[in-house]
Amino acid sequence: MDSDKLRAFWAARQGLDGSLGAAAPAEVLARTGWARSAGGFNPYLTLFSRAGTGRRTADEEMAGDRIGEIPAVHGRAYVLPEEDYGLGLRTSEPAARAEVRASERRGVEHRLLDRVVDALYEAIGDTPTDLSELDMTGLLPEGEAGEHTRRAALGLLQTAGAIRRVPLEGRFDRPRHGYVRWADPPAEPEGHDARLALAERYWAWIGAASLEHFRRFSGLSEEAARAAVEPLDLHRQVDGDLLIRDVDEFGDYAPPRTPSYALVSALDGLHRLRHDLPAVLDPEHADLRGLPAQPLFDRGRVVGFWNFDADDGTVVWTTWTRPDDALYEAVARAEAFIGDELADSLGPAPDTVRPHALV
Repeated sequence: MDSDKLRAFWAARQGLDGSLGAAAPAEVLARTGWARSAGGFNPYLTLFSRAGTGRRTADEEMAGDRIGEIPAVHGRAYVLPEEDYGLGLRTSEPAARAEVRASERRGVEHRLLDRVVDALYEAIGDTPTDLSELDMTGLLPEGEAGEHTRRAALGLLQTAGAIRRVPLEGRFDRPRHGYVRWADPPAEPEGHDARLALAERYWAWIGAASLEHFRRFSGLSEEAARAAVEPLDLHRQVDGDLLIRDVDEFGDYAPPRTPSYALVSALDGLHRLRHDLPAVLDPEHADLRGLPAQPLFDRGRVVGFWNFDADDGTVVWTTWTRPDDALYEAVARAEAFIGDELADSLGPAPDTVRPHALV
């Protein structure tokens, strides 16, 4: 398969070709995938790189509950469109159960866990509660057992739709968050229906991926992943293991002849959906084992790296290719967005780490 075409196709499916115009944040997330949130700027950069969305617009959409930060696959926080809240919660259940088992291995009985669940629920109301301010002395065990018990209780309450996590300062890129009761929890699809819904969304987001790619993203076993994918009528690549959602769409797709640059986060869905960094690298860089900084893409191919230097308010970048006017313009747009709207509160690593490669 033509690797240049495949990578450009992935970028197009991800909306990094300009096709999403000024789409609303919920539409961007529904069409290109949930944005990994780790207290950093990935949700904002995901929306900006695809639809030019400003931070304040994204914050307003969050305040209006059209998008929100929800525990999802692997129990990790993602920013989802409202329509996917229930599915996100359902996919987080295995991680919550794993925390329950971890607390059990440390001698925590179910009765104690139930008491912690009840205590947390009673302490959380309609306004955001900062759990660091709760005194649970005498209820939680000491050490690792107590930490696993607290996480297990929070996981059970969240996956049940009883409480939800909210940023305390109204921004995704700040690490402090609290919890509120969920007055009208979203409906959650059951069992196989949830796995099928996740598979449908996954291939709509990326267009072409292997079963192993889907397993890495979803955390499903091979048997469960195969069962989820089977009803989708995906088409297997002739000379490989990729499953393609729409053969005609892929066959008719023509990669852009001119560069199409995107400065995205190290957590961006373009590569994180598949957890397959070599696929977006040229052969001469295939030995790269991780991202030394935020990736700079051209038509789905990594051509360099960048980071924001908060000290002087500039984007520091380097490429393997010769820079052109389009690249300078892309860097300038990203620099203005980050400097004007995000620089006062950049998130934790890898967002603010200036790697040795860029010193």
